[in-house]
Amino acid sequence: MLLFHFEGLGEAFLRRHDYEALRRWTGHPRVEPVIEELERDGQLTAHLQWYRANVAPDAFVRDPPRLPDVAVPVLGVWSSRDFALTEAQMINSARYCAKGFTYLRLDGIGHWVPLEAPKALAESIVEFANK
Repeated sequence: MLLFHFEGLGEAFLRRHDYEALRRWTGHPRVEPVIEELERDGQLTAHLQWYRANVAPDAFVRDPPRLPDVAVPVLGVWSSRDFALTEAQMINSARYCAKGFTYLRLDGIGHWVPLEAPKALAESIVEFANK
């Protein structure tokens, strides 16, 4: 993520060797159509701007801000093959949920849960919302 803060460099890194890093890292189930989209009309830069706007570079060397606890019940969904988020991160999210935290682990699913397991995810959300 820190690399993405360097405009031009982040884009060059991802495009290097025909998006080799994107293909290798993400396990995205639709990587080829995504790469085609990223190459249209400045989309790659637009996507990287999300990281640039939401995570300041100094976030990697300072303490996180103290925010109020979440004041509604929370469903935390984690997938066992997620390359970017750890199970401990998800489980530890419970400490920030004042009205309860329900944890759901999806085994064998990667980072892209809505694409890889849309039915299981939707059913879990509906079940949680109907409690």
